[in-house]
Amino acid sequence: MHRVLPSSLGEAMSPLASMISRLLRELGVPLDWADSQDSQVMVETVGRAAGVFFVENAAEATDHQGRKIIVAQDFVSRYDVKSVFGTGGVYPGGQMLVVVVFCRDIVSRALAEQYLALRNWFQSKTTALVGAMKIFAEG
Repeated sequence: MHRVLPSSLGEAMSPLASMISRLLRELGVPLDWADSQDSQVMVETVGRAAGVFFVENAAEATDHQGRKIIVAQDFVSRYDVKSVFGTGGVYPGGQMLVVVVFCRDIVSRALAEQYLALRNWFQSKTTALVGAMKIFAEG
């Protein structure tokens, strides 16, 4: 399944590029996937490795270009977010599943990695629904 993102969506997502880029990199997805829109890359790459996206300090963490990893600093401040972590997976049809957790406490990477089981559980419970186009159906 191949999907092309409209340029307006890409432009709208640009403020989130730092967080999304890091999330995909830490999940093991090659960043050129976005250019190819090849869902098989997602199935093959993310399907064989479960990584963890991890930001210990949501208010201060920056990428290699000095941009905030968590762009929505108003959200971080309003809800007193300390750490952010996530994981993801891919359904057989190429649809991507991402779980992102915002914490009011500082958590370690080791603790965040314990939540990999949450992704596995959710994906196992929803795979049949995705396959039957009950969720993530094209509109």
